[in-house]
Amino acid sequence: MRIGDFGEEGVYLLEGPPGREWGGGIYVLLLDVEECTLSVGSLGEVRLKGGYAAYIGSAVGGFSQRVRRHFRRGKRLRWHIDYLTERFRPVRVVLLPGATKELEEA
Repeated sequence: MRIGDFGEEGVYLLEGPPGREWGGGIYVLLLDVEECTLSVGSLGEVRLKGGYAAYIGSAVGGFSQRVRRHFRRGKRLRWHIDYLTERFRPVRVVLLPGATKELEEA
């Protein structure tokens, strides 16, 4: 099920009824990464192989702003994932409403 509120293709809800308030939970970003060397903040130069990369994050305060940030270009690069999403646009996002941090760590 695509979530039109985000205005992005490839944003899917894993559970929950349509039209409900999009609270917090866990989300999974899928990025189509090209082979490259990327400067990633304190990690320095990181060599990436081409293919898909999955990132699991939490959005305790709600999905809307957190997920939109990953699609936005020109943002302040604060977290390691920002360096990837600045160069490679997410191709899929799966939302797990109400999921906990423990699931993210599993």
